[in-house]
Amino acid sequence: MTTIIHHIAYMGIKLQPQDAGYLPILRFICLVSGIIAIELLFAIIISPFWLFMVNLCPILILGVHHLYQLIYLCVYYTANLVLDAVCSLFKKICQLVDQIYDWAQHKF
Repeated sequence: MTTIIHHIAYMGIKLQPQDAGYLPILRFICLVSGIIAIELLFAIIISPFWLFMVNLCPILILGVHHLYQLIYLCVYYTANLVLDAVCSLFKKICQLVDQIYDWAQHKF
């Protein structure tokens, strides 16, 4: 049943209707039903670990969400550092070219 709900919500997301006001609800339903379906599959395959999986999945979801935020912040910080370094290097190159031009004017 959860796989059917997951597929219905997933298709609702993928079709992207014009009225997209309920897409966040479909994404949440898709996420929750997908988690439940995976937990039930593991419960069928590995029965003794069912309780462990039920307790672990929400922790993993929160951890992955936090990890993605950290990765985004690190990439954003690194991009800013690279952009600042490129701007600084460009200014230094322009100054060097200007000095060479001034030197060439005085020499010739």
